[in-house]
Amino acid sequence: MNLKLLSLGLNRIQNIEALAGLAQLEWLILQFNEIKDIQPLVENEGLGSGDWVSIRHNNLDLKEGSPHLEAINKLKDRGVEVSYEPQNDPPAKPAER
Repeated sequence: MNLKLLSLGLNRIQNIEALAGLAQLEWLILQFNEIKDIQPLVENEGLGSGDWVSIRHNNLDLKEGSPHLEAINKLKDRGVEVSYEPQNDPPAKPAER
């Protein structure tokens, strides 16, 4: 498939495994979803220099050393421009009774 631009923002998407095989993507918009795993983007060998991915406002942990931040850095090392801040606030913990 020769899909180059894919906009899936605001869709409550949680699973992006199907994107691992879309090697022709150049622009990918995934902001404002519920994504918790971005490894499929790293597995997509077609994403590289000059490509752009927006994963802002998802459920990613951006703390130093987190798997999400490591995946983002792998994409950036390949030349992908990744827009990833801010993320959704974590859900509030239920009050103790």
